[in-house]
Amino acid sequence: NVLHQQLGHLQFSLKKFDDEINQTQNGLNEIERNLQKYVNVIIETKNLSYRLKSVSEIQSIMQKYLVELKEEKLNELSKLFLEYFNNLSRKDNIIQKIEINPDDFSVLLYKENGQVIPRAELSAGEKQIYSIAMLWALTHTSGRSLPFIIDTPLGRLDSDHRYKIVKNFFPKASKQVIILSTDTEIDEKHFESLKNSISHSYHLEFNRKEMATEVTRGYFWER
Repeated sequence: NVLHQQLGHLQFSLKKFDDEINQTQNGLNEIERNLQKYVNVIIETKNLSYRLKSVSEIQSIMQKYLVELKEEKLNELSKLFLEYFNNLSRKDNIIQKIEINPDDFSVLLYKENGQVIPRAELSAGEKQIYSIAMLWALTHTSGRSLPFIIDTPLGRLDSDHRYKIVKNFFPKASKQVIILSTDTEIDEKHFESLKNSISHSYHLEFNRKEMATEVTRGYFWER
């Protein structure tokens, strides 16, 4: 029953996203038709003044399109950030709303009662979760399959945050995730839970005699 409920929720979300995609695509098609119309007019006429006027109108259309596209992308980024942050944070729904200024891209975070949350008041772990969630949301909003390279990802996090990062972020962040970790961060328990998602593991050890880093296959106790 729970899985059916989850499936219904996901299907509803998928339909909503599909509708938004179709609406956006229709708007894009309309802009492209208008653009092509002006391009054809320019090709057909030799009147320079008319060409300049048409170019100005095309630029106006494209500028309007860019503004609308930026607004749409910021809305998508905000939704994804909220989803990812609350999935990774051990405090349920600590952030209820996020606003991103379209001019300078400054960010405001809000509690459930509408009160602004100063980022300075976030704990060290929450600040790290904030950074991870924002990068994750930016990656997905870009629509590109970008790799993640994460250095000492769990150093400032408590056990609850570590568990959520290992469970909800590492296996899902991207098609390729490279984690540079100590054995106290990704320990045997975390390594075992990630095992099905791990393609390769290596051990990097500094050789003082050679003054160079040696690379061997296997993760710490696997060597």
